[in-house]
Amino acid sequence: MVDGGYGRVVNIISDSARVGEPGVAVYAGAKAATAGFSRVLAKEVGTFGITVNCVSLSTTVTPGAFETFTGAQMVKMRRLYPTGRLGLPEDAAAAVGYFASPAASQTTGQTLSVNGGYATIS
Repeated sequence: MVDGGYGRVVNIISDSARVGEPGVAVYAGAKAATAGFSRVLAKEVGTFGITVNCVSLSTTVTPGAFETFTGAQMVKMRRLYPTGRLGLPEDAAAAVGYFASPAASQTTGQTLSVNGGYATIS
């Protein structure tokens, strides 16, 4: 990317790192570290035409989510989201697509939460 003078790095992190979730300390810590690393890297490589950003997700309806939570738990979790639903892979893909696009050429070192408002709830 440096040699080519262009690049896009998009890291996926978790809102568990931003709001704190019991029982996932190591996972949340790793995601928080990824966010910090991304901000530093954005400053280091920005002059080479490379942007570095994060997409922060909360519970997203995937096969992995169903391995972690029961359907009943996921229905209960929906109540925590102001949008009234859990995230879909398409929601995450849209955010990644923006950061990967030429439209985001002036956006670097940022985190976009795709979480249905979950992280705003305390």
